[in-house]
This record gives sequence, C-alpha cells and structure tokens, in this order.
Amino acid sequence: MVGRRCVGSSPDGGWLVTLDLALQPRILNPLTHKEFRLPSLLNISTNIEAIRDGSDGIILEFVNYRSNMTQISYPANIFRDAFIRRVIITDAPPNHMCITDVDPPNVVAVAFYFSDGCMALARPEDPRWVRVERFPGFGAFMDAVYCHEDQLLYVVAKDGSVIGYDLPNFRIYPPLGPRPLLFISPIPKICISPLNIHIQDISIKYLVFLDGELLQIQRTSKSYTAKGTGCEDEYNSPIVGVETQHIEVMRFRSGPDDTYDPLSCWDKVQDIGNYSLFIGCNHTLVVSISENSELRPNCVYFTDDSYGLCDLVQQRKAWDVGVYDIKNETIERFFPPDSDQQVIWPPPSWFMPPKLHLTFPK
Repeated sequence: MVGRRCVGSSPDGGWLVTLDLALQPRILNPLTHKEFRLPSLLNISTNIEAIRDGSDGIILEFVNYRSNMTQISYPANIFRDAFIRRVIITDAPPNHMCITDVDPPNVVAVAFYFSDGCMALARPEDPRWVRVERFPGFGAFMDAVYCHEDQLLYVVAKDGSVIGYDLPNFRIYPPLGPRPLLFISPIPKICISPLNIHIQDISIKYLVFLDGELLQIQRTSKSYTAKGTGCEDEYNSPIVGVETQHIEVMRFRSGPDDTYDPLSCWDKVQDIGNYSLFIGCNHTLVVSISENSELRPNCVYFTDDSYGLCDLVQQRKAWDVGVYDIKNETIERFFPPDSDQQVIWPPPSWFMPPKLHLTFPK
C-alpha cells in the first residue's frame, strides 16, 4: 500500500482499489494480500502526457493539453488525487479464492475521472479502458451501481438523472461501450439556506440498492475559503475546509410494468430500517445493523469526497467525516472543523472485512 491511494472498493467493501503515482490501479484484498491488476490509466486521455525522470523513468508530473491550445502541469501526486476521482468494481471477488490463484475475477471496474465527470470501463487483465459516451443531455458522471437482476449498470449524473447501461454487451475489441437502455429523470434539487460570500456549495450524488430498490443519495456540502488573504476575489482564495451540510436519501418508484412518472419518480426516504449507508471515495455500501450492532441504524456514514481540492491540502483544517441521522436530520462530526488535527491526503475510505474462508495450497 505504500505510495498508493485507495480510490474505490467492491460492493461489500471487502476489496479495495488502489492507485499508484504511475496511475496503475489494482484490486486488493488487504487481509490476504491477494491483488489483481487493472489496465493502466496512463492512456485514458490523449490530452494527458506523463513527464518522466531521465535516469530512472519515474513519473514526475503530468501535462494537461487543453482545447484552447494552452497547457498546465501538475505534480504526479496532485494529478492522481485531483483527476482520478473514483474506481469501483461491480462485484466482489470470491473470499474463498486460493492465495495462489492467478485467474482474474469476473468483475468490471468503473473509473470516474477528470473534473467534467468522464467514465470508463475495464476488466482485470484487459489491455485498456473503454470510455463510455454520455447519453444526450446527460451531465457529469458521479457514481454507479450494478444490478444483477436486470444486468444494468445504473449511473447517476451531477444533476441527479440516472441512466441504465447494458453491461454484458460491453467489450474491448472492437471498442464498444455499453448501450443506454433506461433513463430516469433528475430528482428535485435540495434547497438549503443562503450561505455567505466565503462559502461555496458542492453537491455529490451516490447510488445503491437496498432490498431490491434503487436509492439515490444527495450530499450537499459547503467549502470554506481562506479569509483575510488579501485576495480581492474571495472565491479564488485557498480552500481550507469542506463540510457536509445535508444528506437526502431518495427512493426510485416505478409504476406498473416498470413505468414511471418522470416528474415524480423519486420519493424522499426517512427510514431505511435496520441498515446504515456508507458513502465517500469508495463503492457506496449498505450494512445491516443486525450483523453489526455497534453501528447506528437509519444513518449515513460519510467520509471526505471533495475531489479536485487536494492541491490545497496543506491548508486543509480537518477531513469531512461523520454520521448523518436520516430521521432527525442531524450530523455528528468525527473531526470538528476547528480541529487542530493534521490533515494528510488521501482521505479515509470505508473497509468492511468479510468473513474469510481461505484455501491454502497443500
């Protein structure tokens, strides 16, 4: 794990996806140390060039060639942490896999990258990633979840709209992204009280299935800029903190024969029963309280997911980590914003170790 950042996980949280400075992702079981390589993300865009050290070939920085003929350089760690937002996998590899197994698991990885919300797919040992073209009018990709029943990959956009992709038909050669088969209209935007000039809004969407029903989680945060910096435009001042203000859980409601009213197909959820949700820079997780009595029911546990702000990490005050009570609409923060705790990038990720059934070679 040294030199790698955790950028995602499996649906059960037992396998992690890590990424090193050379943009090489791996699927890792931290308990067994079993891992599988995914295709490199180095060539995911023709607008990006890696600059290497002449003596040892280590990547020093990345150059982003923009459409307006300009270019901007980023140190390798800043580029990785700011531009590769999340890499999740559709299924968890079997926990009973032999330590010496070499065959890759039958899973699909979903990568979210760049500030405009691009998405690409790949399987372990594939030669490269296949970029998924956006549905017309569809905004930035933010999160995804796979449904085994209809074999659709549900993807949520920044505006809250959801589209279902036909995942089994995805292939590398010839390049063919999954076909869009289902479109669900956006849910109403969350309204919160006005904020002062030193605060900017951040909205992140997540998807997960609970008891066969599709849930969308909308997380609204505010980012604090540094005051008293002498900058005339406070919005361009360094960001020193991101704080979750509200979390909304919505349930997709389909009608007879899976039809739905595009104007009212999302219902607000105030009780998810004896479950808790976990969101952050990993696969969105559902955890049963009956099997984990130390957790709080009907709550959303969250970690910092303010991607794109890590280049200012030296000025961050505390990570945005806590638990949101869905019924009472209250937040308990693990690290208060005025905490003096040293912030170290990357932010924490959720890891749910499963019950292991190991098979060792004789």
